[in-house]
Amino acid sequence: MINEADAITSVNNLGSKQALNMDYLDSDYQGGQLYPFSLSSDFHMATFTLTNAVPMTPSFRERWYMNLNSLMDRALTPQCGNGDDLYILTGAVPSDHNIKDKVTIPEFVWLAACCAVPGEGWAMGFAKHTRDGDVIE
Repeated sequence: MINEADAITSVNNLGSKQALNMDYLDSDYQGGQLYPFSLSSDFHMATFTLTNAVPMTPSFRERWYMNLNSLMDRALTPQCGNGDDLYILTGAVPSDHNIKDKVTIPEFVWLAACCAVPGEGWAMGFAKHTRDGDVIE
């Protein structure tokens, strides 16, 4: 892994296909993790990749993380036990809005989870509109 500041001078076309930290300067947005590392019992470097990040306002990011923590505590952990067989996918649906004509702001963010509980399976999914207060579907 290489620091972004160091990569700017050494990686060709860096930032042409993904957002860089400087793309968020002077905007109301910052990179937010679709699946925050705090939900994992182990430290996973993959949660810090650009493919796990979308633009989020600080208030939306706080609510998204709070919703995820709540769902982990109330739904995923009781259904999936220790999480050995827990599988999680996250994503975002793009909107027509962007930052600096480059970084697309999501309309929705979503999470889907399933676990292979012995003798049965269990799955759930939800989406959160980035413009709604606390509505989660």
